[in-house]
Amino acid sequence: MEGTTFRPVIGDTLQRADNGSVRRVIMCAGQVYYDLAKARDERGLGDDVAIVRVEQLYPFPYAEAEAELAKFPNAAEILWAQEEPKNQGAWYQTRHRLETLAKNGQKVSYAGRPASASPAVGYASKHNAQLKQLLEDALNLDGLAAHQAVPVAPVAEAQPQIREISPAAEAGRSRPAANACRSRAASRTRTASGGAARNGCRTRACARARAGGNRAGSGSAPNRRTRRQLCPSGGNDGRNARVRARRRAADGGDYRRTRRRFRQSEKQFFRW
Repeated sequence: MEGTTFRPVIGDTLQRADNGSVRRVIMCAGQVYYDLAKARDERGLGDDVAIVRVEQLYPFPYAEAEAELAKFPNAAEILWAQEEPKNQGAWYQTRHRLETLAKNGQKVSYAGRPASASPAVGYASKHNAQLKQLLEDALNLDGLAAHQAVPVAPVAEAQPQIREISPAAEAGRSRPAANACRSRAASRTRTASGGAARNGCRTRACARARAGGNRAGSGSAPNRRTRRQLCPSGGNDGRNARVRARRRAADGGDYRRTRRRFRQSEKQFFRW
């Protein structure tokens, strides 16, 4: 509507002679406000109960909500009321925010329908019974005394502690990083010079088979068969080198063409 603005929090609209008589502040969202306001007027609890509407649940309007709660310094309880079941409304995402706003030992409580797997009970009679119980829980002030606000001394702002670091200490801090870099470089060098590359084989499986053959005896027939099955070169490093040399010579010394042909032979072997 023209000439209006959205308000994240709408304060209590009831006019009182003294807001210090309010013992409970009810915070809610949605149409349940009208049921609460009607029941409050019927019970004559205008001086004891204030109702604040939270129209924006996220981001939670801390500043606006705190300003409204500050109008009722003697309120002993902040109560969140909702028409949805306990596990489906805004209670669980709002509870810790209300506890943050509670001052000087104010109690934070809940009034609403019990937790349910469905958003509605499906029966009008049970719906009305749950709504009646919600209003009873929200407006029952038995045993709730007015809260006397206790002034709290302001806490001195903590000063940041700045510690100067000497150049020698700063240099010592950078040493572990440099050592780590050197360790990683050495690890890469060892990896490149060892393992399958050191054995002259292009497959890790053949390197493992060769290591097993050396432990069990390189002259055994099963180990030779395993190497022939896992390595295109048959496990013979010298023969593998001679084959590459002949192919390089046949290709006119073109290393790229030789390397491509060797990879193609590997692909054909593993496809088989």
